[in-house]
Amino acid sequence: MPINEVTQSPHLSDQIVRSHKTELGKDDFLKLLLTQMQYQDPLEPIDNTEYIAQMASFSTLEQMTNIAQEFSLLKSLQLVGKRVSATAEGLETNEVENIVGKVEKVMINAGKVSLVVDGRKVDIQSVKEVIETDGTTD
Repeated sequence: MPINEVTQSPHLSDQIVRSHKTELGKDDFLKLLLTQMQYQDPLEPIDNTEYIAQMASFSTLEQMTNIAQEFSLLKSLQLVGKRVSATAEGLETNEVENIVGKVEKVMINAGKVSLVVDGRKVDIQSVKEVIETDGTTD
C-alpha cells in the first residue's frame, strides 16, 4: 500500500501529493529515463552504450510485466468451476470478510485479473485456498 506525502512545492502555491511505493514499475522507469535525458549536460551527453543498455533494461522490464500478467490470467482460468476460500470487501460494510464459494468467471479490467465467486467480485491475490471436492456436490 503506497504511503502518501503532502508537501508544499517551492515553485507552486499548490500542495503536491506524492505516493511512495515499495517497488518501481515500468512507468517509473520510463519517467526516470526521460528525466535523465532532459537534464543531461549538452556538452557531455549520455554515452550511446549506456543509453542502449537502459533501453534494453526497459524492454526486459516490459516483457517481465507482460509475462506476469499472462501467468496471473492462466492461473485464474484454472480456477473456474472450483471452490475457493478468499477475502472480499463486505457487501453492506467496507470490512474485509472471508467467503467460500464456486468461481463462476474471470474478469479482466485494465490488466487486473479478478474472479467472480458466487456473484461476488474477488481479487485473484485474495484467494487463500482452493478447496478440493469429491464431485458429489456443487
